[in-house]
Amino acid sequence: MKRIRKVGTIAFLVCSIGIFSVLFWRERKTEKQQEENYLVLQGQVRILERERNRIKSELGRLKTEYDEEFRGMGSAVVLFTDLNENIYRDMFPKMKKAGYVGVLALPVDRFCDQKNGMNKEQIGELIDEGWKCCFKWQKDKEPEEWLEEGAAISKELGIARPDAVYFPYGTYEGGIDDFLSKKGIKTAIHHGEEKQSLVAIDLDKEIWHPGAVGLKGNDVYQLFLEAIDHNGNIIFTIGSDSPDEQYSQEDFDAMLEFFFRYGDIGELMVTDLQGAREYHKGLADSKASSLKPYGEKKKELEKELETVNKEMESLLGNSVENMN
Repeated sequence: MKRIRKVGTIAFLVCSIGIFSVLFWRERKTEKQQEENYLVLQGQVRILERERNRIKSELGRLKTEYDEEFRGMGSAVVLFTDLNENIYRDMFPKMKKAGYVGVLALPVDRFCDQKNGMNKEQIGELIDEGWKCCFKWQKDKEPEEWLEEGAAISKELGIARPDAVYFPYGTYEGGIDDFLSKKGIKTAIHHGEEKQSLVAIDLDKEIWHPGAVGLKGNDVYQLFLEAIDHNGNIIFTIGSDSPDEQYSQEDFDAMLEFFFRYGDIGELMVTDLQGAREYHKGLADSKASSLKPYGEKKKELEKELETVNKEMESLLGNSVENMN
């Protein structure tokens, strides 16, 4: 009887060892299979991650190329709102030395008849040096009469009739645009009336509406930087219409210093009204013509990125389910 028990015990131990060995072998096989599956999953995820990074890199490069191609620059115009002789005596020589030109706002009455004003010969000399003219709006005159007198002054100076109008502080009203447009006026200069931006960026209307600020104004430097940052235009006015416009050598020299600093690094052009208008119009047209292919390529890459992200989500989701 004892012998039978002993044999039974030995048999039980042998069976137990066999069962445990089989279970251990199965568990080890399962662990090995999981390790192999994990390695395969790692490889698949790595491939998708590389593809995702490639697409993101392509999107970044595409944006950089587009931004660089059409980075553009800001523009500044110096507008003299009266015809004081200190323009000819003090400012003209400095601007000529720097290679800059200004814009003269022509009044339609008292032309060359103001105290301490420039004469026609001096104005003609500036025009010969590349300076341009615009009309100065006078709200006390009928628009037709005002324009007729302006045309006569243009003829007297021997220049084509200007296609730009400067509105002194508080005189611009949007309702005048229809009249100006019909008469071939392309630029109406304001001082922020009717909540218009002083930094002109968009040229999507028939008449361009650049803003002007007195050289001594409180926000001059900030507006100047805004024009540069947004590839816009800002007009600095010098004259006698308001205290902000009063000429001082210190402020004028500081303005020229700004021009030098930002012009040297290709972020600013100093030009006349027509030059600024044509530059920004050309830049806007170039952007518009290239926006479609850029948008199509961007959309294509974003679709590829979405597909890769879905594949990765599906792969990781299935992996979690299999582990459970």
